[in-house]
Amino acid sequence: MSIFSCLLNLLIVKNPKSVQLLGFISDGVVFYYSPKAQKALHETHPDKYTSDIPIWATDPKKEIVKISGTENDDFKWFKYKRSKFFITLFDSKGHPLITDNVDVRFATRKKVPALSRLKTNAKGQLPVFYARIEMGVRLVVDGKYVKVIEKNKTKILRILPTGKDLVVSIFINKENGYKAIMKKHTGKVSEYRDSSSLNQSYVSSKSQNINSKDVTFNLKIIEGDTGKPIPNLNFKLGYKNRKKDHNTDKEGCCRNILAEKGYKITVFLNDDNTVQEIFSFDITSTLDGNTKTIKVPVESITIQIKNKLGLPIKNTKVFVKYRGHKREKQTSASGKIQLKALAGQRLSVYDKNGNKLFSNVVTFGKKSWTYNMPSSPRNLNKKTDNQTNVKPNHTIRDIRNNNGHPVTKIQSDEVKFTIQFVDKKTRKPVSGYSYIIKSKKYGERNHSTQAQGKKTHTTVRNDDIVVYILKDNKNIKLDSFVVTSHGIIKTYEVNKPKNYLFPLAIKPTADYKSGIRAFGSRRSSGKRKHAAADLYAPSGTPVRAMESGLVLSCGKFYAGTDFITIKHQNHIIRYGELAPGKLLVKVGDKVLRDQNIGYVGKLKGVSVPSNMLHLEMYSDVSDTSKLTVTGVGANIYKRRHDLINPNPYLDNADK
Repeated sequence: MSIFSCLLNLLIVKNPKSVQLLGFISDGVVFYYSPKAQKALHETHPDKYTSDIPIWATDPKKEIVKISGTENDDFKWFKYKRSKFFITLFDSKGHPLITDNVDVRFATRKKVPALSRLKTNAKGQLPVFYARIEMGVRLVVDGKYVKVIEKNKTKILRILPTGKDLVVSIFINKENGYKAIMKKHTGKVSEYRDSSSLNQSYVSSKSQNINSKDVTFNLKIIEGDTGKPIPNLNFKLGYKNRKKDHNTDKEGCCRNILAEKGYKITVFLNDDNTVQEIFSFDITSTLDGNTKTIKVPVESITIQIKNKLGLPIKNTKVFVKYRGHKREKQTSASGKIQLKALAGQRLSVYDKNGNKLFSNVVTFGKKSWTYNMPSSPRNLNKKTDNQTNVKPNHTIRDIRNNNGHPVTKIQSDEVKFTIQFVDKKTRKPVSGYSYIIKSKKYGERNHSTQAQGKKTHTTVRNDDIVVYILKDNKNIKLDSFVVTSHGIIKTYEVNKPKNYLFPLAIKPTADYKSGIRAFGSRRSSGKRKHAAADLYAPSGTPVRAMESGLVLSCGKFYAGTDFITIKHQNHIIRYGELAPGKLLVKVGDKVLRDQNIGYVGKLKGVSVPSNMLHLEMYSDVSDTSKLTVTGVGANIYKRRHDLINPNPYLDNADK
């Protein structure tokens, strides 16, 4: 019996679907059939085999494959159509996303070992891979599915193969829940080899939308003292003369807020029928795709309990309930207890038997509360309707109704004022300008302006303020005034200082203002903050002096790297995480602007990307003490108090 006859007999007794035989996997080939056998089956059993071509062979998702050496055999080979994927990842700013933790997954969302823990190269490109036409490709970056917004709904990003080569650029905003913008470029493999063209296509498309009025951003609300996010918080946003309720998620974020540029948003905390303003900010294009962090102020409160004669009730135990926890307190000899609480949170006081004495919402501004007992001290445990007996000092409730919520106006000892510097010639804001504030209440502090050349300060009413600027290494008095009210703005004209030179001759491979690279990002589980901006670059990239200056110190730094500290005219800059043993200057050397001083190093024993320049800036050039401060009195950065954010200087630096 011939092979043909055997195959024919076999197929007759089987279900017709068995013609779709799984064969071997060779270059994607998984199907084949015998044209002669199929034709004979169709002639002898037309009820089961309705055509001389199997139905599955007409599937547009499959294609015929020619296999060398089988041209004379009675077989036709098929495989699923598939696409060859060339994927480049960028961050939200259009910089290549450097990571070693990317998974490619399909409809089952199960891990595929060969496509797990993929690494991007210096251009943000993933290794090339194939996917069948019916298999949607999903990406998991750092353990999070990449998502997109479609018809105002957030969905997992799915890339459908077309049967042709696909060049895909994906711009991921990690701070916005790994939401992404995707652009497909069918067949443009040349663009993958030069990812700058993909990046440029994104930048160009963004520039076309520069005049768009709408921006989308996240709002993160954190505790003012600990920096911890406040989950499940109900608050209001004031926008275009309306107030709307919002809630934070379990990470303390309210996501995808849509607003129009040029307007102001005000954040109100609410509880019951109380609404109080804690923060306001302008809507600008820089917010688009980013997260705005709001600190809820921590208030110091003194509660005094008096009897009906107005005398303090001494040494009496009470219980304070705050944020779901009850704690025992005892009144002092003057009938007082001292507390700290977040504005907007409800604080209740109970007697020793668990009866509520009074309850009130903590409002913005330092204050004291006085509770007058309606009866004698021995009846302290008696239930009373006592809300009206609580007298928060410095707090006035406006009886005018605003959308059903009376507004709490705060008059307190705490006030804010703003310092702004503008260029004498152009009147444009000068960001990153260093100055000194001397306060009668808080002493002398170094500062630098932020966005729009401004910085807002908090002090107490009637505080004496003196403003100094640094010129020729001397503090020059610019102004003095008394802060008599909230919201004072002082604007000064100055000669805009010469821009620094960017310390690298190349563009960093990642955005230095986001993620763990950013100044102020959390370290050591929130116990400290990052004191620098990290500029990612390949190991061995030359590092150059940002301005002429004097080398104050150099030596061993962190995880097998070196550092150099240079005193420039207006700032002290520490260039950290340099390649060990390759410093090009020594202590006492005078360096020139653009002079190479060392090379980008690589941290040892660190699993995350660790090729970078760690850049710290300090505003007091007269202080030559150690920059790192530990032990008692150390701040959250573990650095000197004149540490400043280097971002404004890097943003405006000459390239």
